[in-house]
Amino acid sequence: MIIISSLFNISDNSGLKKILSIGILGKSSIKLNICDFIIGSVKKGILKNKRFGDYSRVYTSKSSLFKFFIVKSKKYSKINFNNSMRSCKNSVIVINKEKNIIEGKKVIGIMSNIVKKIFYKSKVNLKNAKFIM
Repeated sequence: MIIISSLFNISDNSGLKKILSIGILGKSSIKLNICDFIIGSVKKGILKNKRFGDYSRVYTSKSSLFKFFIVKSKKYSKINFNNSMRSCKNSVIVINKEKNIIEGKKVIGIMSNIVKKIFYKSKVNLKNAKFIM
């Protein structure tokens, strides 16, 4: 079961590695599920070397707040009436604060088909992502 103050891995190439969930958007319950928007703080990230001239993405330090979208969970979750999904890690995708657009340029891993329906407007490489109905 995923609750507030649990750790998540990142499943896109935004530069963050681990986050801690602080709050949930649009719900009053403590329990979290797939397709929930959360607010979290960065626990571990990668700082890019600036001498090569790659200033396209913002790499942040610890305790920065971002908006996230839950993609995978360790607990079984029903996608449709017949299908259920379970993974070995809890993971999220980094989202822009103003709009519902994915920050990274590539999404990695197996995830439900609901993610594809929600983020169809964002220009993201989804070739490495495998979707389950």
